Amino acid sequence: ISINSMFDKHRNIEYALDLKKESKPGDLYIVSPAFTEFKFYSGQSTYVDWKAIPHNGECLEEWYRRIKLAYGLTKDSMGSLQHINKIANNYLLNLSGDQKRRLKTEGITRIEVLDPQGSGPVSIKL
Repeated sequence: ISINSMFDKHRNIEYALDLKKESKPGDLYIVSPAFTEFKFYSGQSTYVDWKAIPHNGECLEEWYRRIKLAYGLTKDSMGSLQHINKIANNYLLNLSGDQKRRLKTEGITRIEVLDPQGSGPVSIKL
């Protein structure tokens, strides 16, 4: 593990702990798939979890619907985790007003994205 990645991980943990303090009941997040520290350290609910793939057909369909809506991912855009993170971050950082309104109707209140330039998480309030 490089010094930079250790620093990034520590920074992400601190950020998630800060969110834990400022979050309100009912907040619902979309989080960059690469922001793996978020859920554990913030204790907050997420709209969809990239890593929590259901095994039941009906639940799997709902999970996939949310993955497409939250990250702009389709079966054709799947690939390595690095590739998925790049697509998801780009999608979240460039949401249109209509896309943000659609996410808000799903109950999303905040989006947390890891900045591709490495300056830390970026928060988008809906």
